[in-house]
Amino acid sequence: MANIYFTNEDGSLKTKEEFTKEMAELYDTYASQEAEDEEAKILFQCTINPETQIDTQKSLNTFNFLTRTFFIRDVITQDTAKEIFSAINLFNRIDFTTPPDERRPIKLIINTYGGDLEAGFTIVSAIRASQTPVYTYNVGMAFSCGFFILINGHRRFGSEYSSYLFHQGSALYAGDAHKVMQGVDYYKHLLKILKKNVLEETSISSELFDQHQKDDWYFDAKKALKLGVIDEIMTDINLDNFAIKEEEDNNGTENQS
Repeated sequence: MANIYFTNEDGSLKTKEEFTKEMAELYDTYASQEAEDEEAKILFQCTINPETQIDTQKSLNTFNFLTRTFFIRDVITQDTAKEIFSAINLFNRIDFTTPPDERRPIKLIINTYGGDLEAGFTIVSAIRASQTPVYTYNVGMAFSCGFFILINGHRRFGSEYSSYLFHQGSALYAGDAHKVMQGVDYYKHLLKILKKNVLEETSISSELFDQHQKDDWYFDAKKALKLGVIDEIMTDINLDNFAIKEEEDNNGTENQS
């Protein structure tokens, strides 16, 4: 606590003006400190108050969920399949009473080297069975089973510098000869399913498929567009704009007819 004296150091009485000036300075000092303390108190309350605190990751997750946006990144696993299948199923249940052509699309953002083929088939099955449209976006890499997930979107998009890898994948079987042969036969069956799916969902011909089946066939977005792997090359980072554009295109087509 600061002290204010009526007299100077030599014992003489201070003037009224000098004494008033010192009082004003002392008041300003304490008033400023009080304001700072109050501001700190408010900030602290915001920090501990669950209604005002901000968790960036939680905010992003909430935003992605509300915009029906989900990511397929890193290696595709059964956990990936479970997450995507559950999301597609959830929004189909939410949209149950809404006509399919009026539903907001689910957006799958793909940037993956690939992974578990069976997990990929789970996601593909969910997309193909979804009455709510599922749009797929390759924002970097759609390799291996990521490629097959991409081509099954109801609308497929690729960023300008996105990359694509088509190949027959790989498998490893162990056990006695009979079980190994059973595994090989099963994998041949999967390859037939993949071929049928690729021919249905793209412009890749049977001859071109067979030509590259044993290759690691890489290509870019322009080639993907030419092959019917994607429907459009993205020119806007806001993915919602493509959903809106698609709805406008559909409405225009309906009006013309």
